[in-house]
Amino acid sequence: MGKYKVCVYAICKNEEQFVDRWMDSMSEADQVVVLDTGSEDRTVERLRARGAEVAVEEISPWRFDTARNRSLELVPEDLKKPELTADWEMRLGSIAKGGLKKEKLEIDKQVLVIWSW
Repeated sequence: MGKYKVCVYAICKNEEQFVDRWMDSMSEADQVVVLDTGSEDRTVERLRARGAEVAVEEISPWRFDTARNRSLELVPEDLKKPELTADWEMRLGSIAKGGLKKEKLEIDKQVLVIWSW
């Protein structure tokens, strides 16, 4: 089994204060794509400066599922997609060399499950 590439996708709005911590926690990902839904602070600029690919689109009327689905459309089909929001963190070491393992990660009282195929 070959090494999987991991792409993290997220939605955000006015999350400037979390950008550095969040991007640090995504350091194991091969690619980070973010859909910004109308930030009025420097979220977009800071994410791009840290290497995230950022698209901007206002979702009106607001629907979380629509925003999440639009962000998923930014991810290349051949990449794995752990689902996070910009206020979650991925712990270092959670993505094993040679592929993903099924893990349960405690993330700020929220749980992320990463599956391995």
